Amino acid sequence: MASNQLCSLALSVALSIAGLNADAQNYSPKSTTGSATPMPELHNFGYKIYDGHSFPWPSLLEDSIKRKVRVWENIDASAPANKVFFRPSGNGQTALMDAIMEGVINRKIKAYSAKDDRFTTVLTSNEVKELINNSPAPLSGKVTKYRIKEDSLYVKTTNQIFVRIVGIAPMTDVTNSDGKTYSEPLFWIYYPGSADFLYLYNAPVNDKNYPLNWFEFLESRNFSADIQRIGKKVRTSNGVFIDTN
Repeated sequence: MASNQLCSLALSVALSIAGLNADAQNYSPKSTTGSATPMPELHNFGYKIYDGHSFPWPSLLEDSIKRKVRVWENIDASAPANKVFFRPSGNGQTALMDAIMEGVINRKIKAYSAKDDRFTTVLTSNEVKELINNSPAPLSGKVTKYRIKEDSLYVKTTNQIFVRIVGIAPMTDVTNSDGKTYSEPLFWIYYPGSADFLYLYNAPVNDKNYPLNWFEFLESRNFSADIQRIGKKVRTSNGVFIDTN
């Protein structure tokens, strides 16, 4: 079974277990103080692309969504299907990390502290550069994984699952005092607020006759990702969805 099929099967099981009502148009992360706060940048799932094109996610009404589950997954460099994420820039194509850094340095993309994954603390470009420079490996070898945080929505009217990326975090390997190596996020970017910028950069795919920008590549989900955690969202008394874990 293909990795995408396995992922869809896993998400189907997760959605069946969770059994949550969902709101596709408005949801909020929980702040570090526990109170609900609005998502930064955008409050819907549509994008306005810089060159005038518009690539909105399908409009989903609250009544059509039966369940909503939040999923955290890792995109590993060692998986053959993920080589495009870790190829160097060149020939009119841009590595994902280079595109992200270009956006952060030029203030087109906001980077958020990895102390949590709720986009609560904005980092300056100098703080991001410091994180990169203080990482244990040279830049070319720093990013070994990407973590994606996404919402899976089950639409009961069409019996479909829509997967919507919420955040992306480049990850680096760290060795602790016991000699054990683990991966941790460097920082997070909020995907709906960054997709328009990523659209401007072509991913380093092998087939140059059919170029894909990073927005198109990520939306196509032509990659392999390992589920790390499955959460859930509950509605508060004022109708706002918050994470419960």
